[in-house]
Amino acid sequence: MRTAQVGYRIGQAIRYHKQEERKKSGNKHTGTRTKVAAHVRRGHYHHFWQGSRKDGTRKLILKWVAPIFVNAGNADNMLPTIHRIKK
Repeated sequence: MRTAQVGYRIGQAIRYHKQEERKKSGNKHTGTRTKVAAHVRRGHYHHFWQGSRKDGTRKLILKWVAPIFVNAGNADNMLPTIHRIKK
């Protein structure tokens, strides 16, 4: 059986961005829409239209939308890390 540790860098990045947003905004409410905090958007199934209405080939298909890190700000936080595993 294999065990893999995953997601720990994403969690660290989310905590960092939440902390930075708190520092910047404090408790000020200006009435304008603020930037959405960094978060992970869950993976889900989504329906998409494919084909053309004009020639009647349009059909509804179901696809998987993978989880994604939203508003990370700095892409450096999302670089993949490869861990060598000894057998």
